[in-house]
Amino acid sequence: MELSIKAKGISVFKKVKSAVTEMNQARKAAGGIIPAIAALMLCSNNAFAEDLMAAGKETVNGTFGADSAIAKWIILAEVIVGIITYIKTKNMFMLFGIAVVIVFTTIGFGLAG
Repeated sequence: MELSIKAKGISVFKKVKSAVTEMNQARKAAGGIIPAIAALMLCSNNAFAEDLMAAGKETVNGTFGADSAIAKWIILAEVIVGIITYIKTKNMFMLFGIAVVIVFTTIGFGLAG
C-alpha cells in the first residue's frame, strides 16, 4: 500500500523525490569543479612572467589616452550625432544623452590610457 497525497495530479512524495534527485545530480556535477579550482589556486603562484606589452604603453596612451586626438574626435562625433538625433526626434533625452555618453567615453579612454 502506497501513501500518497495528491496535489494537482502529482503526488507530493514524487515531487520531493524528484527534487532530491535533482540536488544529488547537481552535487555530483559540481564535485569535479571544486577540486579543479583548488588545484588552480595552488598552482597559480608558480607562474612568473615579464610584461611583453610594457614597451607599447606609451603608444597606447598617445593613441587612446584621455588627451589623445582620437578621444577628441569621438566626442565631437558623439555631439554631432546627438544633435542630429535631437533634431530628427525632438526628444530631449537624446540631447541629454550626449553628456552621459561623453562621461562614459572619457572614463573608458582614461582607463585605456
